[in-house]
Amino acid sequence: MGRAILKPGNRYDMPPGFGPSIAPSVETGYDLDGSAVEFETTVEALEPFLPEWFTPTARPIVSIGYRHMIGMSWMGGRNYRIVNVRVTSQCAVDGTLQNVPFCLVIWESDYAPVVAGRELMGAPKLVADIPEIAAVGENHTFVCREYESTLLRAQVMELTELPREEVARASATQRSNPISVGYWKYIPGVDGKPDANYPVGISMDTPFVRMWKGKGAVEFGAPSAKEAPYSRHIISKLAGLPRVSDVTSSAFQAKNCTLFRERTRRL
Repeated sequence: MGRAILKPGNRYDMPPGFGPSIAPSVETGYDLDGSAVEFETTVEALEPFLPEWFTPTARPIVSIGYRHMIGMSWMGGRNYRIVNVRVTSQCAVDGTLQNVPFCLVIWESDYAPVVAGRELMGAPKLVADIPEIAAVGENHTFVCREYESTLLRAQVMELTELPREEVARASATQRSNPISVGYWKYIPGVDGKPDANYPVGISMDTPFVRMWKGKGAVEFGAPSAKEAPYSRHIISKLAGLPRVSDVTSSAFQAKNCTLFRERTRRL
């Protein structure tokens, strides 16, 4: 029968010998409920976390978000949850400096999107326990844990719903941006040199149907290396970011969202 051969143009995930990736080039039709808490920090504090291709904005904003991914067809219609940390930054795209949110870390409640996101997109993903919550229009708290130890706890409070016109503008703005978020794809090599080391941009369409703004709060845990061996060093550094503004919050509901895997690109 001959050796396994990878066909040009097909995308493969590990283990590649069993055929092309089961994750489709375009993931569509899923819904998304989300919320976030945000605060301004300093350029000096953020620079050590960003690779050379990304530069913090003049007044960088740290966003700690919760996402409930609903009805993912490639996962058999299952749901999963995300907690991520993004910062406002700029990156050169096609020779032009553009605003591209840079993602520092992502925790997810299911291993399948962790593996798929790391291999193709270079997304900084880890597995965590993220309880499902009702994040739409109500005061709520979202939590992220590793081995039952709390990594972070964020409160979303005093939400006020935004007018439909603002929601429509937000949907149009995100749809017009070819790069939704930036990652640093890094894969170590067996000889000490990285097998991959470059910036990546991904594209999503998130049609918002409702949005809210409010007040927020966030607390980072202080687990030991034994309690949270994979995330302790991350949380300890995030906890050290200075806050030079009050913590605000937001929430949204989106329907019929799309992830364009085939548009994943090097920046």
